Amino acid sequence: MHDGSVRLGVSLELPYPVDIARAGGEIRHYIAERVSHLTGLRIDGITVSVQRLVVGRSLRRGRVE
Repeated sequence: MHDGSVRLGVSLELPYPVDIARAGGEIRHYIAERVSHLTGLRIDGITVSVQRLVVGRSLRRGRVE
């Protein structure tokens, strides 16, 4: 965090098959909107890392762990 702004990183699993570019963009947008709304901080960047693709899971909003 620096001067009211923050850079974030998130690591996750995605279902297979999935459009990784589209999902990554949606995830970045969702996280930026929620964190900014909840904290009042400006989001300077979000890095999304896909750890693995998982067969049989759906792309849904879930709990942050």
